[in-house]
Parts: sequence; C-alpha cells; structure tokens
Amino acid sequence: MDIKLPLGLIFTIIGLLLVGSGLVHAGEVVQKLQFNFNLWWGAVICLFGLFMLGLHFKKSQKKTH
Repeated sequence: MDIKLPLGLIFTIIGLLLVGSGLVHAGEVVQKLQFNFNLWWGAVICLFGLFMLGLHFKKSQKKTH
C-alpha cells in the first residue's frame, strides 16, 4: 500500500482548515502575534499535502503506461 495518498489527503485537509481559520480570525491573530501563523503554516502544510498527492498520482500514471 502506498502511504502517499492518505498522507497527502490528511495534510491537505488539515492545511486547508488552518488556512480557513487564519482567514476567518485574521484580525485577532495579527493583533496578538503580529503574524498570521495559522494562515502561513496552513499554507505550508497544504503545499506539502499537495506535493505528496502529486507524487502519488505521478507514480500511478507511470504504472498505467
């Protein structure tokens, strides 16, 4: 079993949730921390998840050819 698919899905979903939280609570977070940590860290996690999904689908396409 290839672990890239479930790992990519989990990280992408968690990243999107963090980005959403960062957008909804942007004013509160920026006032306290001077940095929207949820928004940026969520984007990093989401990009990692999309990278893992990309690796999974790239490998799947090679098998079919």
